[in-house]
Amino acid sequence: MAMRYTLTQGIDPQSTLVADVCDRIDDLAIDRLKVFMFGYGCANGLLFDEDVCIVLRDAFTDMSPASIREERRIPTRVLLTTLGSSNAGPLSVRVERWLQLLAGSWQAAVPSDSDDAQELLYDVVSAATGAAIHPWYTAA
Repeated sequence: MAMRYTLTQGIDPQSTLVADVCDRIDDLAIDRLKVFMFGYGCANGLLFDEDVCIVLRDAFTDMSPASIREERRIPTRVLLTTLGSSNAGPLSVRVERWLQLLAGSWQAAVPSDSDDAQELLYDVVSAATGAAIHPWYTAA
């Protein structure tokens, strides 16, 4: 089983950010996340495996998952290093901890010394700040 986290703001059921955790990122994992994002009308996505986090954004170029583009690849260790001593355990648990940190205190979650991580400031931070996090189990 893989994990998916959707983030919502207040009483609005619309997801502002989707984060998937998988064993290995491949084209199928990317396509699954794009289809989910499109179906739920979510413009921001993160796809994690042990090595990399892919930032996905809907460019709204057409009315299909094809409008969702890969914006950046950030080493997973760069993002999760902000967890400090909590950066232990299964990847899905560490990602959930990081999302909680991002939602509660984005300044502590986004590494200030990483140009790659600064890419998160454009849309991901605003999508996550103050959000409720909803975990899902998904098919691998």
